[in-house]
Amino acid sequence: MKLNYPARFYKEDDGYGVIFVDLDMCYSQGKNLNDAITMASEAAEGWLLTGLIRGDSIPEPSNPSSITTQKEYEQIIVVPVDVDKLLSELWQTLTEKYRSALTRVTMLQTAQ
Repeated sequence: MKLNYPARFYKEDDGYGVIFVDLDMCYSQGKNLNDAITMASEAAEGWLLTGLIRGDSIPEPSNPSSITTQKEYEQIIVVPVDVDKLLSELWQTLTEKYRSALTRVTMLQTAQ
């Protein structure tokens, strides 16, 4: 499943900056527009994965047509995020932490 998060893209002297509408404090940038979109997708994935690890729910994306630009040089672009990939990474992270904890417990029991 993919979710499409709207983000504000704005031109800077050295590329593009990105601010997500629905992901508080999630920012990114890129050398050009395509790079900025790629980097924004990675930033959103990291933001969401961190939230999932903390136990947060995945925020629902806003409707892009309801968002107005704040500056004349700004544009709203929808950034796709692969939620299935995130859940797979979360499962792998939790499995690795669980394995690591079991290994430590086993080592402590063996040392006794």
